[in-house]
Amino acid sequence: LFFASDRPGGAGNFDIWYAPLNSDGTTGEPMHTASSINTTGDEQAPFYHASTSTLVFSSNGKTGMGGFDLFTAKGSEN
Repeated sequence: LFFASDRPGGAGNFDIWYAPLNSDGTTGEPMHTASSINTTGDEQAPFYHASTSTLVFSSNGKTGMGGFDLFTAKGSEN
């Protein structure tokens, strides 16, 4: 489960976090994603496309067109 939160321990305002889903439907301990994804700005609206191992998210802390732009990151949750 990927989600955006301003919980303590992040890199900035809202960051993207990951929590594993247990077989009983509960979530495991949330983990902060890499600093290559999170910035001192806001990251929002994460979507993980499992078949291509691609995380799509919006950020206003990376260079783009201005405001919130869409970015991708490739890799597994591991």
